[in-house]
Amino acid sequence: YQLEKIFAPPAWRSFKSYWESWLEKRMKAWALLAQKNKLELFTTEGWGPINYRDFKPAQKSKEWGWVKEVCAFAVERAVELGWKGICTSNFTAPQFPGIWQDIKWHQKLTEIILS
Repeated sequence: YQLEKIFAPPAWRSFKSYWESWLEKRMKAWALLAQKNKLELFTTEGWGPINYRDFKPAQKSKEWGWVKEVCAFAVERAVELGWKGICTSNFTAPQFPGIWQDIKWHQKLTEIILS
């Protein structure tokens, strides 16, 4: 559990362009498939890692910065690619205070989604 806190943020930041390219390629493939089949795209589970949580729930942790970067990138691409249903993150619940309490971040992404 603690290893994800040690390795995930530097792995994202050290290879950010690789991960963004990887995610964008997959999103474009889904968008093309949906377009060919006249389907609309919805993402209900969000973007970024799974099973990631605050080490000490009572505190705001700093580990969420990289998760928010992934989510913001994906939301922007999803809007550009025509997703019809988009959420900001799969961690938008009170048990994740490090991301839940960043109201301005959620409002910014929600504005992008609603645009």
